[in-house]
Amino acid sequence: MLGLRRRRLRRCAGPPTAIEEVGRELELQQKAVKHHMTSILQKLQGCNRVEASILARQHLR
Repeated sequence: MLGLRRRRLRRCAGPPTAIEEVGRELELQQKAVKHHMTSILQKLQGCNRVEASILARQHLR
């Protein structure tokens, strides 16, 4: 289960987006964005960012 911050981050990172853009959108430092993305990808059992983007799009429809 993803927490609120990580769900927001996942939505923001839907299409492959630069870490800097996600950080600006969510008012987070790049290091925090990378940490959250790593956690999300681990919970998705080894998906890469592109696969995570596809899953997010399917889930948010």
